[in-house]
Amino acid sequence: MKIAVIAGAHRLQAARLLGHERIDCKFIENDDETFAQLVQIGEQLFRKHLTVLSQSELVMKWYELVFADRVSGQDGQKRKRGRPRGGDSEAARTLPIGRSEHARRKIIQRAKKIAGITPEAKTAATDAGLAGNQKALWQSRIFPAGRHS
Repeated sequence: MKIAVIAGAHRLQAARLLGHERIDCKFIENDDETFAQLVQIGEQLFRKHLTVLSQSELVMKWYELVFADRVSGQDGQKRKRGRPRGGDSEAARTLPIGRSEHARRKIIQRAKKIAGITPEAKTAATDAGLAGNQKALWQSRIFPAGRHS
């Protein structure tokens, strides 16, 4: 059995520095690497000092991990009326941040746009001090043509 710290490494180090011999922890029997990454991303999303750009990139990484095993489009014929569950609405049900499903859906939609800017534009935004300013990122012309609206 392999034991690894997937969340709380800073707290563990602080406890060691304070001389604690024991701390509370949770053991989860799950060898799934995707699960470990989702836990790590979830913990990082709660940090207070994330820039808007960093948060958007984490949300999109989480989104990609959650939907990695899915194929776009509908599997088979629908049996019930209405739209099939999927996309941003389904992702919003499990995103670990946001107060309501509507708020989480908006977070995902904004994250898609902000995380989707070019790498050069991300560097330029960071260098210009705009990585923490959602309005500036949103209104700037650093989105690829046709991707902002």
